[in-house]
Amino acid sequence: MKRLAIIAAASLIATPALAALASPYQRAAELNAVIEAARPAFGVRAIEQITFVHVDAYEVRSARCSLIVEIVDLAQEGEPITIGRREFEAVAGELECEE
Repeated sequence: MKRLAIIAAASLIATPALAALASPYQRAAELNAVIEAARPAFGVRAIEQITFVHVDAYEVRSARCSLIVEIVDLAQEGEPITIGRREFEAVAGELECEE
């Protein structure tokens, strides 16, 4: 029984940690950054839709135009992971419009 408990404890320690979903406040901060990054490209066109494409990528659309905005971590490679608010930047891609 003791051996089973040791194996169970070891398997819990060896299991990779899964990242939690972003809190509602973090997601709101990301969406605000996405809008701010996309706004200069859209000019006077109204932003009508923001779609989650995949982790750290959003598609921003107007009636006839769209672009991809990516969330980029500001932490440098090799820096220790910190707990708390995520430091990021939203980077807009090229605006593509239908004729």
